[in-house]
Amino acid sequence: MHEVAGQNTLMTEDEALAYLAMLMSSARGLINEPADYGPMRLVVAMHHLVRILLPRAEGSTRELLTRLEEAVACHLPKRRAEPDRWVQFIEDANRWIAREMMQRGLSR
Repeated sequence: MHEVAGQNTLMTEDEALAYLAMLMSSARGLINEPADYGPMRLVVAMHHLVRILLPRAEGSTRELLTRLEEAVACHLPKRRAEPDRWVQFIEDANRWIAREMMQRGLSR
């Protein structure tokens, strides 16, 4: 976490701006891209956020982010060659995140 004007923040303004730019350029790119690029771009966006949060995370959050980081590194390069494993990774990642949220008493 960063301390900004007496508040803890997840990202600096520069990180947030870079994240917004990536999301919007992805949205624009999807207009002319094949349908399977949508899930890939969302996973890339999630991965970008994981890399921002991981150095600041602790405990079970750090474990979850590390697991996501490793899984994306494994599955993203092979998504076209192994589409069933790609879908399974997305389903697994959703379960991992949901489990962490449930343990914290958060709703999805």
